[in-house]
Amino acid sequence: MAWLALLVGTSLLALTALVLAHAMSRGSATGLLIAAYVIGWTELVCVTLGLSAVHAVTRGALLATLGCAAGVALFARRRSLSADAVSSSSQTQLAALRRALGDRILLSLATAVAAGVAYAVALTVVTPQNDDDVIFDHLLRAALWRQSHAVGHPFCACAPYIQTYPPHGEIGSLFAMVLGPGDRFVGLVQTVAYLVTTVGVVGLARRIGLSPREAVFGGLVFATLPIVVLQASTAQNDLLVASFLVAAVFFLLDASPKAPWLAGAATALAVGTKVTAPLALPLLSAIAIMIAATHRMQRLLALVGGTALGAYWYVSNALHYGAWNFGFPEGAAGGPADVAARWLRLGIEFIDLAGARGRDIWLYPLAAVLIAVILVASSAAGRTRRPSVALSAALLLVGSSPLLLRPLARASVHAYASLWLRLDRPDLANLDTGRDITYAASNFSWYGPLGLLLLLALPFLAVGVVRRRRIGTTAALMAIAPLYWLIAVSLTVKYQEWDGRFFMFPMALAASTLGLLWRFRTLTLALTGIAVTALALVLVNDGKRPAGLPLLEPGPRHHPLSRPAGSEQGSGRARSHPTRCRLPVFRPLALSSGGPPSPRNTRRASSQLGVRRAGLG
Repeated sequence: MAWLALLVGTSLLALTALVLAHAMSRGSATGLLIAAYVIGWTELVCVTLGLSAVHAVTRGALLATLGCAAGVALFARRRSLSADAVSSSSQTQLAALRRALGDRILLSLATAVAAGVAYAVALTVVTPQNDDDVIFDHLLRAALWRQSHAVGHPFCACAPYIQTYPPHGEIGSLFAMVLGPGDRFVGLVQTVAYLVTTVGVVGLARRIGLSPREAVFGGLVFATLPIVVLQASTAQNDLLVASFLVAAVFFLLDASPKAPWLAGAATALAVGTKVTAPLALPLLSAIAIMIAATHRMQRLLALVGGTALGAYWYVSNALHYGAWNFGFPEGAAGGPADVAARWLRLGIEFIDLAGARGRDIWLYPLAAVLIAVILVASSAAGRTRRPSVALSAALLLVGSSPLLLRPLARASVHAYASLWLRLDRPDLANLDTGRDITYAASNFSWYGPLGLLLLLALPFLAVGVVRRRRIGTTAALMAIAPLYWLIAVSLTVKYQEWDGRFFMFPMALAASTLGLLWRFRTLTLALTGIAVTALALVLVNDGKRPAGLPLLEPGPRHHPLSRPAGSEQGSGRARSHPTRCRLPVFRPLALSSGGPPSPRNTRRASSQLGVRRAGLG
């Protein structure tokens, strides 16, 4: 049974990671979990690349290697393994978590997030991957590697970009496809990244001095952001790179002597996952500089070393093709006007109402009314104080604020276009002017109504709190991370309507400071209503895998969980048809120490790989 092999392989990987994490991170249970995640991924990448040198990425070889690694780790740590310290720390943190969830706001958020995770897992296991980017990039690449039993550079005329992108995300998919039943479980790679990133946001909030309830609030709100939760059921890699970068920041803020090693490993994993990861290096360096002087040099060296190790794929590209990226992805072009246009247009795209189609937008004020009614009923029962008229009015006002976003988006796009038309730049004026801010998809959506708060309002609050010396300057740096990222992406990345997914890491940093709003109870109540409503809307109105549940706006009646695994899902953009990809040459990784690939794997196009857009399997 293929799923059993995947379960055994994952268990062996987790066992080794936990044993080594126990040796390297003796602090909190949060630190142990994130350390195990980084170590597990490092082991998976090293094992896969090592087996690729001899074209031996097979089920038997993977299980044998992971089993040996687990045995060696257990033997080496047999005398120092003790569950007492970890158990004590875990019990302390679980007690703090239970106290935090005793608050009804956090309990409501946690319940909504748990339901979203369960739905994401169900989508991953029961339905096929049907995102264009997944089918024609991530899974196609992993399938070619699986066919050749090695990670390398498969020449593919129909999709040349798959030869040059960093491989770590697809190594996770390859692991699930080699050990599991085809591509059924590939989406769980990002589901785990979603959970670890959420835990990382909570951990970062605690690192900068926020209370447990403040930290949990920020983590749970991050977990409800539209594109974050939509990607939790896909085989893309944006959540994955965000999880690595959040882990890097977490260990940069850790005072233990072994933390720099983990920060460097997380940086290497991120750089080897996505070409946008190096944009985080200035942020990581600034955080490393802000910590105690005695640790500064160690952490900076860890970042440099991690970046150098993670860049091995770019070196391999240069050796194979004479260029680090072989022309993919396309970089940003033009002068200062083009950069300014991208900066303005990307900023406007933070005005997002993903999933709020038509009359469904009225669910936001309805949620605010429901919260106000619950408060009044609770006060009548003597459980809480009676809410004042001003409090109720403020709650309704903030909860209804998403109604303003649609006219705000229209006015902003109109002002943007008018500006560039006056400057005689119609090419810039027409940049994505017909964008639908309510369309929900894992590669198209942004961060919902709370995205603007994280981008614009939170930095001012964080700077003010820092000036009053309540928390350190690192918190202010995290709060302004989305603003920095907006500038960095405008300077380096060509504009495309899917740029929102590149912002997950800075939005996670900003969300870690969201607990600063916790003491404003009316505001946190309203934000909770907005977050839960946004989560429900994007899951129900997912443009590619709609839930088929009627809300205020009539929509598709079918449900993805009720359709066969090979059927077409989502919009008409994802029709099921075979894509044939010839494999003239399979080039091994240039840095591998093994000999040339066997004739069986390098034969000229005598075989074809059939890939169905409705799912590989």
